[in-house]
Amino acid sequence: MQVDVFEMETTVYDRKLSYKTKLNSVKLKSVTLKSKSKNPSSRAIIGLLCGMNVRLHNDGGYDRTYAVRGILRVMKILGLWKWQTEADKETPRHILWLQYVQRLVCHGPFTFVFITLMWIEALRANGLDEMGDVLYMSLTEAALIVKILNIWQHSTKASTFLHALRHNAHFALHSGDEVTFWRNAQKKFRYIIYMYSAGSVFTVISAFAGVLFVTEPQMAFAYWVPFEWQSNRRNYWLAYLYDFVSMVCTAGSNVCLDMMGCYMMFHVSLLYKVLSFRLQKLRAVKGEDVNEKFKKLILMHKSIRRMTRECEILSSKYVLSQIILSALILCFCCYRIIKLDIVANFGQFLSMLQFLAVMIFEIFLPCYFGNEITLNSSEIMLDVYRTDWLEYSVANRKLIILFREFLKRPDKVTIGGYFEVGLPIFTKVVNNAYSFFALLMNVEK
Repeated sequence: MQVDVFEMETTVYDRKLSYKTKLNSVKLKSVTLKSKSKNPSSRAIIGLLCGMNVRLHNDGGYDRTYAVRGILRVMKILGLWKWQTEADKETPRHILWLQYVQRLVCHGPFTFVFITLMWIEALRANGLDEMGDVLYMSLTEAALIVKILNIWQHSTKASTFLHALRHNAHFALHSGDEVTFWRNAQKKFRYIIYMYSAGSVFTVISAFAGVLFVTEPQMAFAYWVPFEWQSNRRNYWLAYLYDFVSMVCTAGSNVCLDMMGCYMMFHVSLLYKVLSFRLQKLRAVKGEDVNEKFKKLILMHKSIRRMTRECEILSSKYVLSQIILSALILCFCCYRIIKLDIVANFGQFLSMLQFLAVMIFEIFLPCYFGNEITLNSSEIMLDVYRTDWLEYSVANRKLIILFREFLKRPDKVTIGGYFEVGLPIFTKVVNNAYSFFALLMNVEK
């Protein structure tokens, strides 16, 4: 029976997903329904539930990038992301000037000036102990400067990249299994954001709360103060307040930029996984439909590969700065933990332990998601081989052979085209940090 174009609104309940999927104004054109039901609306619902391809729109329930919606809001507040939507082709001049003013207000006094004062304090240190109290954080903030300048340089490219992840037709989800997989993966990444953000918040709070219980006035994160603050109570609270506001601004920026860079690689790795699912389902397709469906999968792979290259451009600089400086950061962090008096400064001790855990997490995440891109892209060739390609026509077999030759070299995220972002990089960073720490301890002796 033929069902003409009509609009319906219904709510499909899925016991496995435990959430509601609202289908608004779904248009069906000449769909043959084999149900015995006499009600056309019932037949349409049955068709949808039986696996009809449904175009998933970017509403609240089907936003393909919903895991980072909160991150994007914070980035816009901090001047790290464009105000307007990604679909806007040209930003008005007055909006651009307002964004520049916002960047200057947020990151002028509370990021760049604050980091400069930290380095001045490090250069004015009298010994290795005083220098170690500042260097672990000043090196972290130096990496933050690279991240901020990188996102400002590629702001248009980054927003266009995220817009493509949301709206590109090749990346639309087509079945309930894909929706289930996608939503579960997005929820897991959101938990990662919560964990990383909670660790950063606890680090800042414990540091600033800990210095309030020591006998001598201290800064939670040392920086050079151009006025006397140790003997003047009023000046101490002014310096303390500036330290707190600056650290909240820099820590928030660091969390957002780290999570956005990791999410880009995470999203691309998921696209390779979805492509793998569709290739596995290709075994059930027979006849002439194979050629059309396989060509669509080739176009999808082409789009994913292009997104991988763009992801490399957007994230390579920040990952490079993180890798170069992380070994030194971990080294000085461990050195400061050893030198701390735990009883007299327990708050700072807890803050340093949490900072060490957050730093290891910060280094591990981009390496892990970069490694996932390599693994998932390498699985594509195996999935192509596992199809019933020997039963296809000669033209389709030739197409599959050519595609397999194209897939012999898996896609990967590299830094400058020289070395691959993966788990081996993480182990090298940890080994280098231990080597630097052992050398530092030997030099002190």
